[in-house]
Amino acid sequence: MADKAKHKYEHLRHVRGDRQDLRWTVFHIRANTIDQQPWLAREDCAAIFVEELFRLRKKYAFGLFAFVIMPEHVHLVLMPTEVAGISKIMMSLKRCSAWKINQRLGRKGRLWRKEFFDHWARKPKQIAEAIQYLHSNPVRRGLVRNPEDYPYSSCLAWKSPEKSPYKIDRDCFW
Repeated sequence: MADKAKHKYEHLRHVRGDRQDLRWTVFHIRANTIDQQPWLAREDCAAIFVEELFRLRKKYAFGLFAFVIMPEHVHLVLMPTEVAGISKIMMSLKRCSAWKINQRLGRKGRLWRKEFFDHWARKPKQIAEAIQYLHSNPVRRGLVRNPEDYPYSSCLAWKSPEKSPYKIDRDCFW
């Protein structure tokens, strides 16, 4: 399974070790749970992740353009600012969400794989393609028929912002 996932997401760069932590750069990020465990399939666990995502967005002032929480991974399209880089944002998001989700599940141990994958989106077209890709993810997996029907996604915030519980940074590029 790891080889298949590695091949399927080879366009997303594996982030580890010494690297520049670019600010004011848009990234498409994927983070996986340990052993592809579907802990985020539970509504309460997905809600915890969303809560932490928006809490940390406020704390670190990053741009959040899109997200989707799948049962065993998450996709984010975000832009770090001078407050915190991508590594700090992802470390905090995974640490805080893992602690709360583990409490809810009555378990201990790692929830997330150590690494995450990112792709630096250099052009508005790449950002739009990343957003379309991640919003289509629940449909490709057969979880819903329409992307805007998936509750743990920013798709509805893009299509009908007045109906969405999530406020994202829609107007930055368009």
